[in-house]
Amino acid sequence: MKKVLMLLLVIVISCFGLYFGKYAWQDTKVQQETGQQNTEDQEYIKQLEKYCEDHWNCGYEKGDKAKFEKNVKLLEKECSGNNALACHILGIYYDEGIIGVLERDEEKALEFFIKACDGENGKACQELGLTYWHTQEGDNKLIQYYEKKCDSGNGEACQELGSYHSGYKSVKYYEKACNLYYESSCSILGDTYKYGNRYVKQNFNKAVKYYEKGCGGGDGSACYKVGSMYDKGEGIEKDIDKANKYYNKALQFHEKGCGGGDGSACFGLSDMYRDGKGVEQDKAQADKYYEKGCEIKRYFYC
Repeated sequence: MKKVLMLLLVIVISCFGLYFGKYAWQDTKVQQETGQQNTEDQEYIKQLEKYCEDHWNCGYEKGDKAKFEKNVKLLEKECSGNNALACHILGIYYDEGIIGVLERDEEKALEFFIKACDGENGKACQELGLTYWHTQEGDNKLIQYYEKKCDSGNGEACQELGSYHSGYKSVKYYEKACNLYYESSCSILGDTYKYGNRYVKQNFNKAVKYYEKGCGGGDGSACYKVGSMYDKGEGIEKDIDKANKYYNKALQFHEKGCGGGDGSACFGLSDMYRDGKGVEQDKAQADKYYEKGCEIKRYFYC
């Protein structure tokens, strides 16, 4: 009897093992397939971003409405899962709109850009500043958004507030951004004190101080500007050695930035080759870097 019971127990355990083994394998297979699908979705979204950079009708190819609507669903799903790139593309979709396919909706676009910016998508942060300042829909939301980020120590947000406001309030935000090591704000403060305005008295020593701080943080433009002041003896004692030191730093930072896709750095290189400061004057090189900057920045005056 004991042998029969033992045999039955072995059979039952074996059956359970086979049953659970089967479903464990199926679960593993599902997880693998899901992971593969997620990877494919991520790659597809990257391709969509590239397409958006090259085409005005971002994501709407050859009138394929069904494909576009499928893209929107995928992006909404990914954005809800905190995929900043997907949120950014949705912001572009709603910002531009497509006649007969997707109605333009500035409020939705703004929400998606903000979510993408929160996810550290630099392009979305730029879109916010360039597109929605001084618009009825954008100002109140952006001020609240940037003030919150600035108060939490985000230098870029402080600079955006500086660019929005004027007078003493503007200077206050730029100073906060500069102290948070957002170097381009240091350069802006350098300009402010170098030339002065109705709110700020001209002060060359302060201009040099802020340019040098920006340069120390890697801002090629600040290096070039302080180098130029030493070169010309502009408001300070002329010092060619210091000028060349800062020109060399400017060249180093601009080359690195331009090579990394920073259009402003390319324009900086163009200026250096055009003026022959820190490099041998070369009009062909100046034109080359200007064109490269235009390819990246796509300014209307290029």
